Amino acid sequence: MEERGAAGMAYVGGLGNVAKVLLLLLNMAFMVAGCLLVYFSHRVKSSGWLDAFQGDYEWIGTSTLIFTLVLGAVVIALSALGCFGALLQQKLLLTVYAIVLVLTAILFVVVAIGAHMANSKADDWNAQDYPATDNEASLGANFNELYCYAQVPYYCQDATVNTVLEMFNVSLAGYFSDSTTNFTNVCSTVTLAAITDVCAVCDLIAQYEEYSVVLDWTEASCPRSSANQIWCGGFLLNATAADDMSTSAPFMECRSVFYQLVEKWTNVVMVASIICVIAAGIVLAMTGVLWKNVRAARQEKPLPSAPAPMYQYGGGQQNGGFSHHSEAPTNSSNNFSMHSNAPNNTNAAHRRYDSPY
Repeated sequence: MEERGAAGMAYVGGLGNVAKVLLLLLNMAFMVAGCLLVYFSHRVKSSGWLDAFQGDYEWIGTSTLIFTLVLGAVVIALSALGCFGALLQQKLLLTVYAIVLVLTAILFVVVAIGAHMANSKADDWNAQDYPATDNEASLGANFNELYCYAQVPYYCQDATVNTVLEMFNVSLAGYFSDSTTNFTNVCSTVTLAAITDVCAVCDLIAQYEEYSVVLDWTEASCPRSSANQIWCGGFLLNATAADDMSTSAPFMECRSVFYQLVEKWTNVVMVASIICVIAAGIVLAMTGVLWKNVRAARQEKPLPSAPAPMYQYGGGQQNGGFSHHSEAPTNSSNNFSMHSNAPNNTNAAHRRYDSPY
């Protein structure tokens, strides 16, 4: 049996209520997922990792950032639409929601396929010797730049001064103690021509602090070595090219763990996309159930009965009633007739009026 709310909204019971509750819960979960997607896109952009995909792979970084940001916004809007559709139980809202949900599920399928392709390529390149393809050289050069730029805050703030001098191939034996740190402070207090170029690098420390996420990863997965520090020193002083793939280059030392990182995150994206597609299928089924229940509830609405007439015209069957026809001379009842059989007075309208004036 259908119940009606004050605003004319149809309330459905049984399976319809279950579908409504599930829709609300799943859409709230989708809204959280959309917010996480927006945060993830911002986090990836600010981490500096997209700089590894410049040159031949610049479209990957740009498209990934834009796609995740737009997808997150779409998921948030879709979740809000689904919540309104479930609460208001409007067929139009539920229909629009179902269509957009199908399109969003298709986008997640595209994401899953793209993540799988990237995962397969990273695994394939990792299994081969460098260079696996001609395009890997561009990726390696970008990684070398990113790795060395991320080390600048460490070189200029945390490392000992003598370690930094050795890395940049500057000889000042005995000038600084082994415990002296923070090369930036040294540059502001000591004037030496030998360290001018190193101080110029440390002047750009604010520019390279955005790579703190990359620095944390390198310290955990591919720590600094004496060989790659000397390579980075030459690169930061413009003495070594980024595409120099000698054995001491950061990419050559970190190549395997870098591809493992790519495989890890592409797996995460692929699994998350598959889960979202499955959840979208469940939500679509619940939307269909609620839509059918709302439609059935509205179709069962009873039509209002017509109001009873105030007067019954019986044609003289009831005493005291009104009759369309009556015989004045023969009917002694109290019926009133709209037609009379009394003789017509033709002179009634032509009576003369004798005025005294």
